[in-house]
Amino acid sequence: MSITILIYPSVEISVRKAYMDMIDAYESVVMLEQTERQLQKAYDVTRVKYENGLGTNIELLEIVNQLKEIKLNKSKAQLGYNLANKQFEISYGVGLSSTP
Repeated sequence: MSITILIYPSVEISVRKAYMDMIDAYESVVMLEQTERQLQKAYDVTRVKYENGLGTNIELLEIVNQLKEIKLNKSKAQLGYNLANKQFEISYGVGLSSTP
């Protein structure tokens, strides 16, 4: 009986931590998606300026690099979210059968 009492709090803590990790990862993805949209708009403006002779190719290359970097970071964040989601599912036993 005393073993059962000790196990449940640690399981609850594990599930709560996994849930919070998943939420943090999701918020990172959302933030990076917003940043990507803003950078895409900045790229569009910079490209039009460059095409009309009002901007330099360096400005255009800098925004292209920033956009590629944010897309890479977003992909990493999505992977982190997927992993955190699976950890959360594992922590409370989703997909585990009770039969041996």
